[in-house]
Amino acid sequence: MALPSGASLVTLRASRGCSEFEATLSAAWEIGGPAPKLVKEPDAQPLLPSSAGDVDGDGSVEMIFDQGVLRSSGARYDRWEQLVVPYLDCGC
Repeated sequence: MALPSGASLVTLRASRGCSEFEATLSAAWEIGGPAPKLVKEPDAQPLLPSSAGDVDGDGSVEMIFDQGVLRSSGARYDRWEQLVVPYLDCGC
């Protein structure tokens, strides 16, 4: 997803199916300079935003997800505001 600031999100996921190995690693980089700049530390939570925008008018772009918002604290996207509902079953 390309953000107005030039940042791009990259998500990597490896999966074999139910009851088998499954892993997710996500991070975000800002593209636009001589080298990509990491703006979101790698995390096991998938980064699949449905939208992005300056939702609170502070001049910084927030990433909008189905269950929350990921905000920047300056140089990094590290402030989650989300609804967490535990999933305690198999996805089959």
